[in-house]
Amino acid sequence: MVVVHARFALKSDAHAAFARLRDPMVAATRAEDGCTSYRVYVGTEDRDEVVFVEEWTSRTALERHFATPHFLAFVAAMGALAARPPEVRIYDVTGVEVK
Repeated sequence: MVVVHARFALKSDAHAAFARLRDPMVAATRAEDGCTSYRVYVGTEDRDEVVFVEEWTSRTALERHFATPHFLAFVAAMGALAARPPEVRIYDVTGVEVK
């Protein structure tokens, strides 16, 4: 399993534009082979902070996602909405304990 945390800082006037981009991106990504979970969270202390939390069956599935038209268009559009470059962390998970 691969887990991704992608943290964005939106420009304060970019929330409406981000919402228009987010929903189609989420729907298209959730339909991809290998995507087991794809969620977007807005910060409670800082409304300009947005975090994507993703779970993928493999690194190969994630790499396919990075090459999709919807991902590439989203990344290009986010350049105008982000206050700074995103912080993206990719974790290779070797074990999961569910309680």
